[in-house]
Amino acid sequence: EYAEAQVRELIERYRPSVLWNDVAWPATGDRLWPLLAHYYEHVPDGVVNDRWMPWSPALGLARTDLGRRAIDAGSRRQVRRDRGLLPPKPPHFDVRTPEYLSFDDIQRDPWETVRGMDRSFGFNRNSRPEHFIEQSDLIWTLVDIAAKGGNLLINVGPRGVDAQLPAEQTARLDWLEAWLRQHSEAVMATSPWVTPGTTTAEGHAVRYTARDDDVFAFVRGSGPLTLPDVLATPTTRVTTVGGSSLPWHHSPGGLVVDVPPPGPNPLPVVCLHAVVARSYERSGNQLP
Repeated sequence: EYAEAQVRELIERYRPSVLWNDVAWPATGDRLWPLLAHYYEHVPDGVVNDRWMPWSPALGLARTDLGRRAIDAGSRRQVRRDRGLLPPKPPHFDVRTPEYLSFDDIQRDPWETVRGMDRSFGFNRNSRPEHFIEQSDLIWTLVDIAAKGGNLLINVGPRGVDAQLPAEQTARLDWLEAWLRQHSEAVMATSPWVTPGTTTAEGHAVRYTARDDDVFAFVRGSGPLTLPDVLATPTTRVTTVGGSSLPWHHSPGGLVVDVPPPGPNPLPVVCLHAVVARSYERSGNQLP
């Protein structure tokens, strides 16, 4: 009753666009579903995450020492295997929220990775510089998730002593802001392409997003690189996000692009205008 009253107050007072719960819900489905119905009545276009798991006798095991140890052991196994956690699917949700991991492929359901900047959520006084995500890995995490149809929800946590964000966190927000200022066209309001990406013939990872007739390729490398997923058409052009032309040519292994060095902001982005996926050709279709 206490938890439900808090959520109803949030709904009625603030009309939140996202109703984000964590872990589970301390009541059975016959109490939880009317609460979510109440939310949708007040916010018809609102969404709820995948952590509204109604209480069941199985969840009651978490109140015992043996049950807690079993849950912790299972979580540790998943973290070691997947380098993150994926909550179990409840009977109802609008968006999936894996922690510290990305899916392997494009997802049809809306999803959003949630993670901290180090190995914690909030501020952890025991975190050391080596525990924080590096700049290149942070940008790659963002584009890898976007290429698979997801969002990145990154956690900040102020220090308790002065309510200020630590410099390690603000630096990473600055990295994201600086990179997106130059490359927002390749990420914001884009969709996944026909494939999230692969590896170039030279061994560099690549990810793709798309908007209209443009495909954006994010490459962890520079120089002449072969994009094995891409086939040119008679009207193909290859540019930077800013519009500068880049040298490119056909090859039996895919489209070869001379990718410029990343410069101060990591991760070069190549804009491919009017290309098709090589899978299109293999399917027997004729190019225009």
